[in-house]
Amino acid sequence: MRQFPHSGALAFEVGEVFSGRLGFGAIVNMPSGAGLIGVPMMAANSASKHAVLGLTKSAAAEHLSAGIRINAICPAGIDTPMLAGIIPDDEIRAGAVAGHLGGKHGTPAEVAAMILFACSDDAGYSTGVEFKINGGAAF
Repeated sequence: MRQFPHSGALAFEVGEVFSGRLGFGAIVNMPSGAGLIGVPMMAANSASKHAVLGLTKSAAAEHLSAGIRINAICPAGIDTPMLAGIIPDDEIRAGAVAGHLGGKHGTPAEVAAMILFACSDDAGYSTGVEFKINGGAAF
């Protein structure tokens, strides 16, 4: 994986990527699976996630000639304190993953691995796409 030549602030590095001077770069947005489907009782949240996907696709098209790849990662339920706060009942949370791979929620480490892949040269031909990390959930 290519590294940025600077170790400064993130804003500086993003600025360097968008300047086109580097000739390469990878940006990953994370709208969640709600950007791929409509979620009942969460219209504003779902709309904002759809907007991030639209932004990802438009920005990818705009910055392709500069060698910048921009993709999105759309995770389903990931086992975090935030998910536990949204669905506090363990039994309901367990039922929500009955159809998922391994019958479990994803882990932050699995999401991190997908982000690393999306930023790597192995994903060098991918831009303006959404990577689903959903354990087989239907979205």
